Amino acid sequence: MNSGEQQLRDSMENEFGEKTDDEQLHRTDDYQAYLQAIHERSGIHLSTKTRPMWYKWMAAASVLLIGAMLFWLGGYNRDKKHFHAAESVSMIVLDTLFIHNTTDLSKTYSLADGSQVTLYPGSKIGYLADYGAESRYLTLTGCAKFDVARDTIRPFVVTAKGYSTMALGTSFVVDARSNNGLEIKLLTGKVVVKSSRESTFKMEDQYLVPGEELAIDVGRFAVKKLLFGKLKKPKEKPATTPTKIENQEMPIGYLDFEGTPLSEVFDEISEVKDVQVDLSAVNVGELYFTGTFSEKDDLEQMLKIICVMNGLVYEKTEAGIIVVKRKP
Repeated sequence: MNSGEQQLRDSMENEFGEKTDDEQLHRTDDYQAYLQAIHERSGIHLSTKTRPMWYKWMAAASVLLIGAMLFWLGGYNRDKKHFHAAESVSMIVLDTLFIHNTTDLSKTYSLADGSQVTLYPGSKIGYLADYGAESRYLTLTGCAKFDVARDTIRPFVVTAKGYSTMALGTSFVVDARSNNGLEIKLLTGKVVVKSSRESTFKMEDQYLVPGEELAIDVGRFAVKKLLFGKLKKPKEKPATTPTKIENQEMPIGYLDFEGTPLSEVFDEISEVKDVQVDLSAVNVGELYFTGTFSEKDDLEQMLKIICVMNGLVYEKTEAGIIVVKRKP
């Protein structure tokens, strides 16, 4: 050891404490002792506890294990979401039936409720698999003619381009082939055309009589009612009070109306249901109704159907009188 090293060692020992006699100036233990003394004089308190190497390897392995689990769980959740999405799409496909006329000629199809649909070339309808059981809703792409079987409980509804056409027992044509809108032509009976949340624009309910055509122009936000042929007059009823049909197909207890003036319809219902119907608030002279009811049908259901088809509303009074008036 030269004189310079000896002098430095003596200075460090005098400043920070005596050390064991050792020829090596740069011992690791000496440096640790010197550093600890410097920290104490400076007011710095550090933990000198060190962790063994195996602890560091365990921590690293834990990080890798957690990362692998998160990756696996993420993939599982993605697969699970994909499975549910695929399952949902599958359910929609299974629950919805389609009829698509891919030929160059119009074709007529019969539905479960007895209604018939004549699809024009390239047109398509969609309906739920339980069509006719609880409801009779169809979607239309293209053009079709509908001959609707009578049903007093389940109205027949066709939706095209966000607008719905509702009927009971009637025949009409819906043409949605144009990009600018659609047309509804009523051949027999009566229908009401309504807008919905999916409609390009909202409109008031439109009621059609035979021979009328409703043209909806979605580009111009316009609705026009036209005559496409000679108006058919309602079938005249005998001067006597309408009688109940009595035959093999329609047993006693059914009320059948075909182009019947609305005043006569309410008179018949009033007699069968033993309730007074007040028509003083509305002029029903030009209104007619086509449909069939059973005497067992609920009075409110009968009134609702008749009023909806004619743009009317009704209300009950404490005296048990049904007051019919125009829909506000």
